[in-house]
Amino acid sequence: AAIVVAGIAAYLLLMKGEPELNPDMTFRTIQMPFTVFQYPGLSSDGNWIVFPAADANNKWDIYWMHNSGGEARRVTFDSSTAPRGRSLGASISPDGSQIAYNRFKSSGNYEVCVVSSNGGIGRKIANGTAVKWRPDGKRIGYASQNSKYMMFKSIRPDGSDDRNVI
Repeated sequence: AAIVVAGIAAYLLLMKGEPELNPDMTFRTIQMPFTVFQYPGLSSDGNWIVFPAADANNKWDIYWMHNSGGEARRVTFDSSTAPRGRSLGASISPDGSQIAYNRFKSSGNYEVCVVSSNGGIGRKIANGTAVKWRPDGKRIGYASQNSKYMMFKSIRPDGSDDRNVI
């Protein structure tokens, strides 16, 4: 019986084949106006990119630009640092109205922040990193670490209802 079950399982796995790429997918090289930038986010329609980048003084802010290139628009005005080996990221809300991002503070902590896509000072909503909007736009997922382990959490964009996911 075990051999028959294993044979059926192997047959089903092999029949699925390789995943296929979308034949309508296009690739485009984007000219970035910065030499140092980190983990970008892409809008749900694929037209806009948001990313953390460093200026000549190694001050990091969030920038917004169209995927066809052109000039990047600075969105945040609360520069942070990003020491070597530390990563920053950004994510655009599904409706494009807000940006979630993390910034590194000199205290050694990452903060999860939200700012309007029009720009401004980011509002801290939690401590954590690896920010990502959920597809419905109602929550932001992020990773948080305490002295013992890493937690995956989610929070509302207004900073309420912070909870563990895993």
